[in-house]
Amino acid sequence: MNIMQNNNLPVSLRLLFNNPFLEMMNVLFVINSFSKRSGLSIRYILFYYSLSISDSDLLIFEKKSDLNASLDNENIYFGIQSQIKEILLNLYSQRYITISNEKNDDFKCSLTAEGKEVLTQLESSYYKKLQERINTIKTQTKYSVEGEKIIMGVKK
Repeated sequence: MNIMQNNNLPVSLRLLFNNPFLEMMNVLFVINSFSKRSGLSIRYILFYYSLSISDSDLLIFEKKSDLNASLDNENIYFGIQSQIKEILLNLYSQRYITISNEKNDDFKCSLTAEGKEVLTQLESSYYKKLQERINTIKTQTKYSVEGEKIIMGVKK
């Protein structure tokens, strides 16, 4: 049994650890920032979203980081991997993204006008810091299978 599903916990604590709106908005920022004309594949979303919410420095790709940073990224990556499809379906059901099926069952997600509108309305300091982090990632890191393996902890 998942401890976060325990009904004895106050709602504020449950929301602190399981906040679907926050997760949806974080993913929406990633899709907005990294999406190309054809959209962004789920694999790329997972990669960039993991980096954007991690406290780790981007030095993990240069092998200059410590073991704790690597473990942090692994935990985040695999935690998100189990939730990403639900997050994307929630975004789709709210009409914030479209999902198209490409070859080889590679789904691509693109922002809709409603999704862009929602992002323009988010003005808290948290989202400003998230956008700054995403901009840093965008300039310093490109998706690669090797980078994905480093985040997953398969390759050090």
